[in-house]
Order: sequence, then structure tokens, then C-alpha cells
Amino acid sequence: MKKISLYILALTTVLVLAACGDDSDEEEEAQEAQEPPEQEEVEISDDEKVDEDEAVVSINDVELTGEAYNLIYVQTKSELAQVGQDIEDDSEMKNAAIDALVGQELLKQDAENQGIEVDEDQVESEFKTFKEENEEELTSLLDEYDLSENAFKDQLHFSLIYEQYLESDAPEMEISDDEVQEMYDELKGENEEMPELEDVEEQLKQGIRQEKIQAKIEELKEDAEVETLI
Repeated sequence: MKKISLYILALTTVLVLAACGDDSDEEEEAQEAQEPPEQEEVEISDDEKVDEDEAVVSINDVELTGEAYNLIYVQTKSELAQVGQDIEDDSEMKNAAIDALVGQELLKQDAENQGIEVDEDQVESEFKTFKEENEEELTSLLDEYDLSENAFKDQLHFSLIYEQYLESDAPEMEISDDEVQEMYDELKGENEEMPELEDVEEQLKQGIRQEKIQAKIEELKEDAEVETLI
């Protein structure tokens, strides 16, 4: 059974860091890897939310609604607050959330174009098992992000597609030892107190993969038809 970390990976790693783009640099990523950020509660006003059925953005003729947008908005704002970004500008927050939503949908469409599919029965089975094994954790997550079970299932669906997508796109997403060493050397040159390579290797790989995912999203955007509707 896929654990909650897979859901969080799909939602935060792909979406939030895609939305941040160049605003998060390698040094910040390494520092965050060494010490988990403190959780910061952020307020979301009713004016920041969109009606669940309202069309928010069209990506290659696929319309996404407020239900998906509101989830991404809350998570985006929370994550940006944790890394010290300015979250007071509602317009900037809206743009970041839309960028994240577009990134997710483009990856999903690209996965589908590669023949990657996850059917409804698989999603229902994964959700049922997770709920049985992690009922309290699920309830807490739904409360924290103001999610319905259907919205959670939608994100679970994406996370399952995303996992297969990374595996199928292995040559493009492959991370070499030289890439890890190069990033480590650069960061150590800026911070003599960097831990040993073996202690941060996985975090560095995650940072490199995030960069590769962002590059893929930017590539997909070049050929995509995207229209913001709000």
C-alpha cells in the first residue's frame, strides 16, 4: 500500500516546487533537508477560495475546477510560508496555485500520452486500504487541507500515475553520481558546515529530481494551450 508520503510527494514536490520555480535555490533545499521546517498555520479567507464547480483553468481543452484549485492553493500557500516566501499578495498566491495546477495536469496528460493509466478500481482499492490502515491520519489530512474524500482520491489517482511516470521516464530522470557530487561540491563551497555527502545524498538527489521535473514541465508548457479562466 502506498503511504501518505507518496501523496505528499506528488502534491508538494511536483506542484509547489514547480510553482516556486527559480524562487527556491539549491542551498535552501539542502538546508531544509538538514532540518525539517517548522509547521506554520496559514489562514485562507473565503475570498481566496473559488466555488468548487467554477472553471479555473483550461489545459489543452481540459478544464479544472475550483475543487482542485482550492486544494492546491492551500498547500501552495502553506509550503511557501514554511520556506519564508511572501504570502500576503493574494494575486501572487493565485498565480502560484494555478502554475502548480497546470504543472500537475501537464504531467498527467503526458503520462496518459505514454500509455500510463490508473483505473478507478485501483484508486478505490488503494483508498480503501489506506483508510482502513490509517483512518486517523486520513481524517487529520482531510481536516488540515479542507479536503473531501473525492478530492483526496483525485490526488491519489495522480500520485499513482506520477509514480509510474517517473519509472517510465527513467532515462530522462536518471540522476548520476557526478550530478550529486557537483551539487554537493557547490553547496559545500558556500557552506563549510555542510554534512558529509552520504548524510545528505538522498536530499540532494531529491533536489536534482525536482529540477528535472520542473524542466519537463517547462518543456510541456511550450506546446500546451493554457487559458486561465479566473
